[in-house]
Amino acid sequence: MYCRYFFAPLFIAVPTSAISATLIYVGFLMCKEIKNIDFTNMKEAIPSFLILLLIPLTYNIASGIGIGITFYVIMSLLYNFFRKEYVSVSPIIIVLSCVFVLKLLLSS
Repeated sequence: MYCRYFFAPLFIAVPTSAISATLIYVGFLMCKEIKNIDFTNMKEAIPSFLILLLIPLTYNIASGIGIGITFYVIMSLLYNFFRKEYVSVSPIIIVLSCVFVLKLLLSS
């Protein structure tokens, strides 16, 4: 808990130009993975598109990914309801989605 006082000067010493270059590089790495998304499967395409759209619009990676995970759970539940086929969703993803929705509701 108190280790943040030790590491704070190290993080402050890093210039913003180095941080921004790293973030741009990570952005390019994320863009390379777009080709692996199956856009013919709407259950995966809509949450992926929302993640790609909302990360830059909200200026927050966690919010974009959280909304994408939430919509993935919603799309999976709708797919199960309308297609009458069972699509398994990991319980961890469901819990993560619920935690994000709670965070979103409590922060506003």
